[in-house]
Amino acid sequence: MSKSLNRPAEGPQSGALRPQLASRVGTYIICKQEEANLRKSLPVLSKLGYPIYLFDSGSTDGTHSLIKEFDQVYLISYDYTDHCSAYNHITLTSDHEYALILDADMVPTEQLSQELKNKLELKTDSWNTLVAKIEMCVEGIPLKHASLCPPKPFLFRSGQAYFEPIGHGEKLRSEASTALLESSIRHDDNKPYNDYLTSQARYAQKFVNRAKQGHLTRRDRIRWCTPVLILAVPLFSLLVRGGYRDGLPGLIYAIDRLIAEAIMFRMALGTRLRRPSKKPLSSGD
Repeated sequence: MSKSLNRPAEGPQSGALRPQLASRVGTYIICKQEEANLRKSLPVLSKLGYPIYLFDSGSTDGTHSLIKEFDQVYLISYDYTDHCSAYNHITLTSDHEYALILDADMVPTEQLSQELKNKLELKTDSWNTLVAKIEMCVEGIPLKHASLCPPKPFLFRSGQAYFEPIGHGEKLRSEASTALLESSIRHDDNKPYNDYLTSQARYAQKFVNRAKQGHLTRRDRIRWCTPVLILAVPLFSLLVRGGYRDGLPGLIYAIDRLIAEAIMFRMALGTRLRRPSKKPLSSGD
């Protein structure tokens, strides 16, 4: 029977690791309204044999009922602000030696699961972060060429913060010692397409907020000033990365990237129209 931990997650802590639990690894999923994805990811993640912690920020779908179908799945109420803060909170406060952190629409392939277990058995490696390639899926079909997703850090030795904010996401701090695995994490979003559009509007609003604060990267400044990325990003996916060889899924992926860039530029234009004298400042790459 699954267990719900109906308490706020504790604040970040520093210093020595907490006493270890029976499992060296704990799996952590940051989620809200992710029932559709969790129905596919939890059965796969449960096979790893690690306890699973859902850091849930107020789901009203069937997430709370779903976890009753699984052993070692725990629900933790969490006040989400951004991925950077959430990742650092988990790695700082995890009771396990390692924290495996994924989005609800991500699962390790069978090859990655085995490679991960082999890696954890080695005692001589000096890494504190494992990184895997992303196998992006469109309507459940894996892309072989089109994806623009960079490799994802997903397993961390607990006890320190690994990320710092940049752009609309986060990046590893320079002191992180990484090892890149050969296998991949599958990214397959099963939620309705309307949810994708809603997410892009949310990312665009964060983009505008960063612009108002003068916290834009060089790429963000291009997005702010010109529509060039609206065409450049999907064309890069199709032609340079060879997305056209993925057929219809590759074309759909390129269209999704076009829409994402167009929404951000549209939001930027509206903000500039309302505040024509305000110019954003760059804060790095």
